[in-house]
Amino acid sequence: MGLEFNFSGLIAPSKSELIRALCLKTWNKDISFDLNSSGEDVNNMVKAVKAFYNQANSFFCGDSALMLRLFSTRLSRLEGEFILSGSNRLFERPHQALWETLGTLGCDLKQSGKELKMKSQGWNKNATHVYIESSLSSQYLSALTLNSWQLKNDITWDYSKLSSTEYLNITLNFLKKSGLEFEKEQNKIHIKKNQTPQATHFQIEPDMSTAFTVAAWAVVGGYAEIKNFPTHSHQPDFIFTQILKDMGVEINFLNQMLLVKKTKHLNTINLDLLNTPDLFPVLSTLCAFTDGVSVLKNVKHVALKESNRIEKTKELLSLINCQTQFDGTNFIISGNKNLLNQTHNSFTFNADHDHRMVMAAQVLKFAGIDISILNSNAINKTAPELLSYVC
Repeated sequence: MGLEFNFSGLIAPSKSELIRALCLKTWNKDISFDLNSSGEDVNNMVKAVKAFYNQANSFFCGDSALMLRLFSTRLSRLEGEFILSGSNRLFERPHQALWETLGTLGCDLKQSGKELKMKSQGWNKNATHVYIESSLSSQYLSALTLNSWQLKNDITWDYSKLSSTEYLNITLNFLKKSGLEFEKEQNKIHIKKNQTPQATHFQIEPDMSTAFTVAAWAVVGGYAEIKNFPTHSHQPDFIFTQILKDMGVEINFLNQMLLVKKTKHLNTINLDLLNTPDLFPVLSTLCAFTDGVSVLKNVKHVALKESNRIEKTKELLSLINCQTQFDGTNFIISGNKNLLNQTHNSFTFNADHDHRMVMAAQVLKFAGIDISILNSNAINKTAPELLSYVC
């Protein structure tokens, strides 16, 4: 018998949206939003913005690649020398394409261990058409466009095929609300000079990745009542509501609440996760309890997250004798509905300081499997409000 999971409450605001809004606040102090988040990534960004206005030259990014990329690009617009620091894991992730683009704009960047040292003269006034290699992450382009204010000349960002277009759309939506005039063509964004963001109040949505985790825990362990849940969202992970319906989960919208109930029989899925990579670990774990083969397509980029989530998910599911395969692009899970009825030895799983792997391992816990999760406090990175459920 597993732990019973019952949740009734609010989901913290989207980390992705908050960090973007905080970046914009460095361009206009009067930009506002309701913070209501205690996640480590957001807290580090809040401290950095305060330090920015106090003319500091050293900033701590923790584990947040989004913060590092957005803030280093913001600092590249200034004259001066700066240091951005963070965890070892943060600097193991791919940033080089962005550093190279900032170099062409006139910024000298040197990464050494857990630090990025920057010497900047501000962007080259003659830079009017700049290419960014963005196939590994749309965050590179988000960093550049979010910081394309008060330009001396019009600029065109020319970019390669994106690994995730929907997260760029979140950025462009923020820019529109801030009053930025731009034109978007295929693989090009044209931005006019001499623009300053308007004093806008942003409504930050609940974090859909976290909402999916809560819903998944309910699917195997009990019941969830997520309050103030929107019927539409700009966040790509909002698609989880339809995914769960397709898997046969009893899920309903009622009086601005999302209701999810424990489901005994789950359907297999065949799904493209190119634009929703954060769903991968938890969704893969749910697929283990279906009766058949599920295929999660276009997931190779999840290996570049806080951990190699392909290898860690394979490791996790192997502990319950669930067969998986990665063909270089797609992840294949051979589910078995009887896994829940089988006797499993108790085991320990090292989440490798990855909050999403903690969330995935906890699915097994609520499904009744005796698992101990090492580094479970990694969940504090984005969702400390869920730590009390993790054991």
